[in-house]
Amino acid sequence: MKKTMIISAVLALMAVPVLAEAGPSAGISYTDVGISGHAGRPGVSVNLGNVYRGNVVADGSATFARGFYQMDASIGKLIPADGLSFEPYVSANFLNLNYNQAETGYTVQDFYGLAGVNMNIPLSRKVTFGLGGGYGHTLGVYGGDGSGGAVYTGDAIASFQIAPRVTTDLQVQYQHVPGA
Repeated sequence: MKKTMIISAVLALMAVPVLAEAGPSAGISYTDVGISGHAGRPGVSVNLGNVYRGNVVADGSATFARGFYQMDASIGKLIPADGLSFEPYVSANFLNLNYNQAETGYTVQDFYGLAGVNMNIPLSRKVTFGLGGGYGHTLGVYGGDGSGGAVYTGDAIASFQIAPRVTTDLQVQYQHVPGA
């Protein structure tokens, strides 16, 4: 069981500004995907989201890097709490990892589901710090050693609002997916 680590140094032009105002948003980010024991793979992430009536949050993203791509869709509920906000969510995810190396010349594909919570802490009107994490299980594993199991993520994000519904973010994320 190998670990997959995604470390993103993200400069998003328009990320999902959940704390700012309700409504649609789109973002694009630089991403560096690090796989355990391998050098980072530069790439790009695209994110689309919306906050609907009743503070229901729906979003999706896609990450593309050299030999790696991942897509996810999630739905959650934004809960304000004394200046903070929490967002419990569920998500469905797909990951494809292509090892282009002589010793491990195979491709791994994982389908997995997660449930988790994100917490947003406003530091000022235009700066927000967020922490989040999720836990789930693989639903299907193809390639690699074919093993499935527990999936977990954790991330920290600093968001800087530069215009209404436009933020610049810096994010670090760790993700463990068995078989990848």
